[in-house]
Amino acid sequence: MTEFNQNKATEFQISLNDLRSYFSQFAKPKEKHRYGAECEIFGLWKTTGQPIPYFGRQGIEGVLDELVQQFQWKKREENKHIIALERGKDLVTLEPGGQVELSASPVKTLREVDEQIKSFHRELKTVGEKLGIVWLSIGAQPFARAGEMPWVPKARYEIMRRYLATHGARSHDMMQRTATNQFNVDFESEPHALEIMRLTFRIMPFIVTAFANSPLFEGRVTGYQSFRNHIWQGTDPDRSGLIENFAAGGGSFEEYLDYALGVPMFFIIRQREWVPLDGITFRKFLEKGFGPHRATLEDFNLHLTTIFPECRLKDHLEIRGMDAQMPECIMAVFAFWKGLLENAETLRAGLDVVKHLTYFEIQELYRDLPHEGLSKKADVRSAGEISKQLFDIALFGLSSAGNAKSQKTDRAFLEPFYERFVRRFKTPADEVLTNWNKTSSHDKWPTALASFLI
Repeated sequence: MTEFNQNKATEFQISLNDLRSYFSQFAKPKEKHRYGAECEIFGLWKTTGQPIPYFGRQGIEGVLDELVQQFQWKKREENKHIIALERGKDLVTLEPGGQVELSASPVKTLREVDEQIKSFHRELKTVGEKLGIVWLSIGAQPFARAGEMPWVPKARYEIMRRYLATHGARSHDMMQRTATNQFNVDFESEPHALEIMRLTFRIMPFIVTAFANSPLFEGRVTGYQSFRNHIWQGTDPDRSGLIENFAAGGGSFEEYLDYALGVPMFFIIRQREWVPLDGITFRKFLEKGFGPHRATLEDFNLHLTTIFPECRLKDHLEIRGMDAQMPECIMAVFAFWKGLLENAETLRAGLDVVKHLTYFEIQELYRDLPHEGLSKKADVRSAGEISKQLFDIALFGLSSAGNAKSQKTDRAFLEPFYERFVRRFKTPADEVLTNWNKTSSHDKWPTALASFLI
């Protein structure tokens, strides 16, 4: 979840009119576009595969402290506990269940993204070897039960935890036991952003499934390719999933603003204290305030970080729907989206692949594909065939961008995944299950998941 650091509330009260051009101000010319990666990972005891705690020398807090000591990160604390790190424009943040997340600074090329991720993984591995910890990159925690997961001691998460306890049967599982690889990208204009959002929402069922990597949960085979997606579908529906207007092929910045204003609020920050808002919508907060508090621009910035659709609009676009991948496949996520979103031609081609599907068909596929897999029929085509068409377009997009050297480099991030899975109508989850089923019951950890360790 996005780290939000506010030293003081903006003084000026805002009105709806102040927000009408909010998203348009962030448009950038293409030459200024950057790519951002966010990668979440689970820390486990090397000997047992169980989650490490937050507190203690061999817990998450100890890991963060070691990163500070060994690799020149600077710590952020809350109530004297380390809850994040920063180094330059890179951030290391924590998800509510102690998942460690690299939020890498935006860069120009996929090669730089790859270097950022590999560098951080080397640091984590160095610290882990010292503390007896290993790092698992997968979409859902495969072994631990809910009561075995830690809660990171952040006021933000405590307020969310209380609110979400009654908003979605799987909301706490989402907070504690899921992990993603998220792709962030800039936009040139409102029409450009809307094309990206429409495409992302319309193809998300197929891409969730193509990158499905979470068939295990609580030590058993779930029957799902992406149990992480199943968890998310059981999370607060007011703020997650698909947004109908965009998935139906419409939408505008004004409509996204209207959507955001209608989402219940978790909190605001005043004098460095987190203030629960008891679920009033931002629209109502704008109109009437909450006790002595009135809405500010910083409140709206914070509110946007608590909305979790599969494509989130902020000062850039965040594509959020994919399971965390095994280390060697992480860059395939980012290469796929870079290629597909490369230019107007690839955007149109992607939309054409799914142009005959109605919103209700997309919603049904979003619900069913993570369970039924790529063999399920979407129309006359299987989901696997549609996914392959989308990956073909992405590979074409990577071949049309930059110089010959960068084209070759970028395609190299996606082609192995394409050959290993997409062309064969398989998913990473299929490989997890193959390894799991051929491994004896007393040797599931770590043998069956060895390729998912950094």
